[in-house]
Amino acid sequence: MVKDNNNRVKLIADASIPGSDYINASYVSGYLCPNEFIATQGPLPGTVGDFWRMVWETRAKTLVMLTQCFEKGRIRCHQYWPEDNKPVTVFGDIVITKLMEDVQIDWTIRDLKIERHGDCMTIRQCNFTAWPEHGVPENSTPLVHFVKLVRASRAHDTTPMIVHCSAGVGRTGVFIALDHLTQHINDHDFVDIYGLVAELRSERMCMVQNLAQYIFLHQCVLDLLSSKGNNQLICFVNYSALQKMDSLDAMEAEMYENSNKKVKCIISLLKKLMKPCPLRRGDGKFNLHIWYQTLDFKNEIEVQHSLRHDIIGTGPFS
Repeated sequence: MVKDNNNRVKLIADASIPGSDYINASYVSGYLCPNEFIATQGPLPGTVGDFWRMVWETRAKTLVMLTQCFEKGRIRCHQYWPEDNKPVTVFGDIVITKLMEDVQIDWTIRDLKIERHGDCMTIRQCNFTAWPEHGVPENSTPLVHFVKLVRASRAHDTTPMIVHCSAGVGRTGVFIALDHLTQHINDHDFVDIYGLVAELRSERMCMVQNLAQYIFLHQCVLDLLSSKGNNQLICFVNYSALQKMDSLDAMEAEMYENSNKKVKCIISLLKKLMKPCPLRRGDGKFNLHIWYQTLDFKNEIEVQHSLRHDIIGTGPFS
């Protein structure tokens, strides 16, 4: 899906510089609020000034980073905040000072002061550091906790939350989707992961970039349900966006030419999990009714894990 220019973030243009209003960033809707997020690519040396202009002009108070600066032996994101031994960094007419840094096992929290034209503001950067260089996290719990921490820190903040990884679509899409699902599950006894991802992709292309990330979202949902206890009502996972049912066999056929055996194993596992099985309330497992729709994952697929084996599933493919 091609991103609609209506939700493109536009910087205040300099009339003397053509295209100076452009930054690779999109407004994305949250669970309840339109344009609650700004999804953007990680700053590069040539775009870091524009990145801080966007922060300043939107008056954002929360910044989420889902990558390391260096991964796979190359730069994934320019370090746009001060080094430990350099408390002040200047980008054009914008001065950045690090006020605080709290390093935890899975994330780091930094408070940064931004000064420009005699005015100043602060922003909290929440940097999730436990995403592996390849694939997706083996354990969904740290990211679930991180999403809840970021949500709690916003309190009554109504400014956009800026979220980035490297390209600003894969991990960024997972974070925004998970924030949505975390709130949705508190209000409903069903989730529509397919419909949610399709909606995100209508606002910014390629959100939740590959099959591994899509499956990882399912594992996160199971983690969320587990945290609510054994008396959780049945969760109804309904991929109803296109109002039709496509067999998992169709997806298996799509991926057949891919030599990655792990992909085929996960598709096979999903089919096995969807065999009818009786449900006993309070036994700590959940009944997931799954209607599957295929998404277009054209990017490289890296699958590091599969869904947990404690799912009870029924569906139209048994």
